[in-house]
Amino acid sequence: MEENVVKQEGCYLSTLEHMQTFVGRWFYIYTDRGELTLTAESITFKSQKNAFVIPLNSISNIESGIYPRTAKPFPLKYIKITYSDEGESHALMLTPCKSGFSSVWKTNKSVESWLSVLDGVVSTLQDIHS
Repeated sequence: MEENVVKQEGCYLSTLEHMQTFVGRWFYIYTDRGELTLTAESITFKSQKNAFVIPLNSISNIESGIYPRTAKPFPLKYIKITYSDEGESHALMLTPCKSGFSSVWKTNKSVESWLSVLDGVVSTLQDIHS
């Protein structure tokens, strides 16, 4: 890990658009799997298909949610990050976890841990810029 890294872990990605499709609602909730990295300035997701960096100061909302039970019968949590990019609002649903074979309980613990750290880092950044 780089010295600037606050937290890093494997992560599944989904979008609100995908969750509104038949496949996303009933069968497969994710659109990608990659690596999630949090630094003091940004959150980064990198995979074979995607790579993006979200500056923490562009985040307008962070909240927790539960995927539809039609696709995941056991309550599986995610972190929804809403941010602005070039004047447009975007939302991503992130499910950080050690492995795709982790239990729902362990994955939910990981989501809660990330949510706590993200809330803290973003709140500190917003306090600095206020």
